[in-house]
Amino acid sequence: MSTSSRAYFVRTQHRSRVETIILDSTADNIGRGNRNSDSIISYLMGQSEQVMLIRNYRFNNTNQEGDASNTAIEAYMFGSPRPDEPNWCTGCTLTLTILDSVIENAVTDPIQFSDSGTNSVLSYVIRNTRIVGGAPQQGDGGISVNLQDAPESGGRTTILVENTDVLLDPASASDPR
Repeated sequence: MSTSSRAYFVRTQHRSRVETIILDSTADNIGRGNRNSDSIISYLMGQSEQVMLIRNYRFNNTNQEGDASNTAIEAYMFGSPRPDEPNWCTGCTLTLTILDSVIENAVTDPIQFSDSGTNSVLSYVIRNTRIVGGAPQQGDGGISVNLQDAPESGGRTTILVENTDVLLDPASASDPR
């Protein structure tokens, strides 16, 4: 698939629950000009829950489409500082598993997990995956985990990365100063 928008956008809100399975899928050149157009995004609001399995996913952004917020795979728990407070995550639950996948040439952080909610319960597993290229700009990693910066947010996050190679371009690293 070569497209100018997101390949998969799964958004839940209120108390909804969704299970998503993405198997044997390919995406290239996901992006829409200078916009945030993540290839796969799990986007949670309210007290919703998602279980997502991604297996044998092949992502390549050969034309470097999209802006500095264009990841290959992102999970986002909606919350502060967004203005729509009634939809903030206040107890969202996410289980996201990535297996046997290849991610190449992401514009920014290839995989990014961001929790802006409170009392979130998040579990991430990445196995047998290869990440090549990318220019991390948000969390500064091939796999970036950005947690709520508010004290006492009550969240819990677990992450397991196993048998996974992360090969970034050293010239793309942020200046540590």
